[in-house]
Amino acid sequence: MLKFKIYRTTAALEMSTWEKTEKAGKVIAVNKAIMEVAPSLPTASKGQPKPGEKRYDYEKRLKISFNPTDMLVFAYNLQLFVAGVKLEKAYTKYGDLSKVDPTKAGKKTLTANLGDNGAVNVTISQPDGHKVSITIDKAEAWALAKWFENTYSKFFNSNLGDAVEDGE
Repeated sequence: MLKFKIYRTTAALEMSTWEKTEKAGKVIAVNKAIMEVAPSLPTASKGQPKPGEKRYDYEKRLKISFNPTDMLVFAYNLQLFVAGVKLEKAYTKYGDLSKVDPTKAGKKTLTANLGDNGAVNVTISQPDGHKVSITIDKAEAWALAKWFENTYSKFFNSNLGDAVEDGE
């Protein structure tokens, strides 16, 4: 599992991968990247955390997944932001809530845009109004874009290897 983390006073962003997963002999997930954004706790102190301090409310974190194509599209948009390109409309990606929990309906939304200060604003929101945001600087946006590209390459190369091994 590949991980990538960015911490801010107001939120934490964590990237991880979800590779081929089977449950009861059935494939339930294949090669996805998962973005999680957790808000800080209202009682969190500013500045460096003290040893053992709980700073983020992981119970209120929001997640969204990226298939390999989504990874490349988001990486491309992050690179545009790093280059200072302000899009006419924010980058937007949707996630179907019912795929994770059949009792929930609607779509969660990831939006990302270049702020006036040159930083990239990333927000994940749900239809019920719950949302979590984090602002990352250009260096972090570039690193995140490269993380997506490397993760895509890892998934693509592993799939290619499977196809060759199976004689396809």
